[in-house]
Amino acid sequence: MKKTISYIILLLLVINSYSQQWISFEEDSLDSNVRSFYPDDSLLYVGGSFHFGGTLSLMGAGIWNNVQWDSMESGVNVGAGGIYCFTKYKNKLYAGGGF
Repeated sequence: MKKTISYIILLLLVINSYSQQWISFEEDSLDSNVRSFYPDDSLLYVGGSFHFGGTLSLMGAGIWNNVQWDSMESGVNVGAGGIYCFTKYKNKLYAGGGF
């Protein structure tokens, strides 16, 4: 019994050491709804009905590089709903939503 409890405690310690921490975007926060995420290597593609990431105009499509937001070309028509999903096909990123 003591051996089983020791294994459970060890397992919990290992799981806790691999857990992720949430961080705040603080002044780089998005100004409206996020509807989709797509992680790609060290970049996080984010889609939704937002207009700005901090002071940068994103128009519904942004890339978070672990430090700041980058825009994706000219964005999308967020008035029609924005981006609802991302997928990658043949090394190109595609977005779906109401445009």
